[in-house]
Amino acid sequence: MGVVIVDLSVSLDGFIAGPDDGPERPLGRGGDDLFAWMNASEANRVHAYLAPPDESKVIVDEWMSASGAIISGRRTFDIADGWKGGHPIDVPIFVVTHEPPITGEWSARVSFVTEGVERALELAREAAGDGVIGISGASVAQQLLRLRKLDEIQVSITPVLLGGGVRLFDNGDGPIRLEQMRVVPSDGVTHLRYRVLYDRGPVEDAPRDLDRPAVSHPMYGAGSRRGAEDGSRARDPPHRKRQQDQCVPHRRGRTRDARRRRLVRALSRPPTGARIDGPEHG
Repeated sequence: MGVVIVDLSVSLDGFIAGPDDGPERPLGRGGDDLFAWMNASEANRVHAYLAPPDESKVIVDEWMSASGAIISGRRTFDIADGWKGGHPIDVPIFVVTHEPPITGEWSARVSFVTEGVERALELAREAAGDGVIGISGASVAQQLLRLRKLDEIQVSITPVLLGGGVRLFDNGDGPIRLEQMRVVPSDGVTHLRYRVLYDRGPVEDAPRDLDRPAVSHPMYGAGSRRGAEDGSRARDPPHRKRQQDQCVPHRRGRTRDARRRRLVRALSRPPTGARIDGPEHG
């Protein structure tokens, strides 16, 4: 069964398209910089849209030789104009959509899936065999990640900050840990590949949706929080004064000094009702 991988070019601040993307501006404002590396070396041209730098050839070669199918969202399909001129990677493309288009032109390799992303993955697996299933689009990638059916993530980090647009990962159910598989530094891009680790580590038990997560603190007790929702102190432990003195040693010194000062003041006061008649009492 083939690996399911999202493999996209990303800005350093995490966007796969700039602001205001759409059919007239498919990559949004500034988004062209995300794909500049794909046409950086004419000597390595393998397609009208693919001429990578030397160090990136391994990435493109894998696309061309190992791909078995692609799953895309409807928005990506529309922005790409249905790949009517042909996708650079000639494999079946399954487009997840609520309503397939009834007019227009698109690649003969495109099939529309209205039963959701899981059904699209089933069809892609059948078509790909042992080939890699590539995920094209942020929404589909996020859905598969939540379903724990995304195996790997490869991002080609480009030296640009877009400051807005379409994020690759947003509204996630993290934390989800990743295992680094490969780093390929190249001219104008760095390729990072990770394996998704769904079942390793206490990811499921991580506290979420709490303004003040539970902590184990020597002054407040295990599992307590510094303040309850109404602002009151929560679950103060017994013998708190002793705990504070143990945890903050310098407070003991301040306490002794205060006691000493009180004792000096008490001893310096004359007894109640005593008369102060002369300098011997000064």
